[in-house]
Amino acid sequence: LRQLAENLPLIPWEATVDVPVSRVEEESGDAPDTPEAGGPWTSAVTLTYIGPQVQSVLGYTPEEFRAPGLWLSRIHPDDRGWMPANRYRGLRDGEAHVSEYRIQARDGTQLWLRNHLGVVHEGGRIFLTGVLLDVTERRRASDGRRRMMQELDHRVKDSLATARAIASRS
Repeated sequence: LRQLAENLPLIPWEATVDVPVSRVEEESGDAPDTPEAGGPWTSAVTLTYIGPQVQSVLGYTPEEFRAPGLWLSRIHPDDRGWMPANRYRGLRDGEAHVSEYRIQARDGTQLWLRNHLGVVHEGGRIFLTGVLLDVTERRRASDGRRRMMQELDHRVKDSLATARAIASRS
C-alpha cells in the first residue's frame, strides 16, 4: 500500500495528535484553533510520516518536513485558521474532511494544497491520515476564468451602455 501511495501524484501523510480524545472534547468549544490560541491541533500534532513526493512538490526532504512546527509555519498566515470549531468536532467525532490552503515551498513559491484528512480514534488517542494534492494550477486556471468572465461582463455592459446611448440619441 505504501509503495502504491508513494507512486501517485499526491503526498501521503500520517500524524498523531498528542492529546487524548477526552481533552479535545473538553477544549473543542466554538473557538477556532489557531497558533495564538494554542489549541490541541496546532500544539500537539506530530507528523510521523510524509511521502517522498513532498520533496518534488515543496522542496523539503521528508525528514526536514517532519520537523516540529515546519508544516504549520509554512502555511500562509491568512490560512492558518483553517481548523475552526467544526474541524475540532471532526477530531472529536472522528469525521474526515477536506480543506485547501496556501503553503510556501522551500524556494518561496506559494502553492495551493488540497488536504484530504481522515481521523482515527484508537485507545483514547487520535491518529490522522491523509493525502496532500497540489492544486495550484487548478486554482490559477479557476482564477483566470473568473477574471476573464469579469472582463467579458465589463465589456458587454460597456457595449450595452454604448448601444443604449446611441439608441437614445437617435
